[in-house]
Amino acid sequence: MTANSTADARQANRLAVIRRLYLYGVIVASLWVMLASFDDLTQVLLDALFGGSGLSLGRSDYLRNAIARNIGTLLVATPLFVVHWYFVRRLLANKVERFSAVRKLALYGLILYALVWASVHLYQWLYQASALLLGEDPAGLNISSLPGEWLYHLLLLIMSAGLGWFLLEQLRGDGDVGWEQGRAGTVRRLFQAIVGLGGFGLAFFGGATLLQVLLRLLLGQFGSSILSVGHIAWAEMAAGGLASLLVGLLVWRINWQFWE
Repeated sequence: MTANSTADARQANRLAVIRRLYLYGVIVASLWVMLASFDDLTQVLLDALFGGSGLSLGRSDYLRNAIARNIGTLLVATPLFVVHWYFVRRLLANKVERFSAVRKLALYGLILYALVWASVHLYQWLYQASALLLGEDPAGLNISSLPGEWLYHLLLLIMSAGLGWFLLEQLRGDGDVGWEQGRAGTVRRLFQAIVGLGGFGLAFFGGATLLQVLLRLLLGQFGSSILSVGHIAWAEMAAGGLASLLVGLLVWRINWQFWE
């Protein structure tokens, strides 16, 4: 190979990296904006439908402005995502593109984002349900419209989980998921380490919280004013611990199965 051909190959490789950074950068940014707008739009519409607190701002144009703002954002961000995703799909015929570290970083990063989002909404749903079952007042949980609140968390949970599954299917279509090499393999291992440690930490915190509630209740029965529940709402505290434990165990288990 001549010096000129070597220089040309290096130049082509640099240009390919720049192209990947641009395409996946726009995809990640536009998808984040789309999800944020969809989240806000869903909450606003459910507030309007079920009479939630989101419309108690004293401005008659609040609903109109919120809907227009989010729909306008979606109309800009969605075509950007679709067009750049189309160009990325066309490039996947090249094995180098499918196995590139930039692609793995973008897709695994988006899966992590979707997983965190799904975990937050699942936690909120479990926390509110557990607190209500334990006798907590809905007003104390800042729930003004219970059907709207639960439907909001359920819809966003389904959407974020579906997004994570879709992105994982894209990785499986690359043909090297779980067997990535080089920097791509480092990205995947880092992703799984973060998810696994996050799930374990959340489950550990939830279990410790439940144990703390139990000990406080037991010590309160024996007349200890120092370690008793006192002013802490034990139902709310127990609900938070239970939700953290269940979500953490679920995330840890899914990640462990994927790792194996």
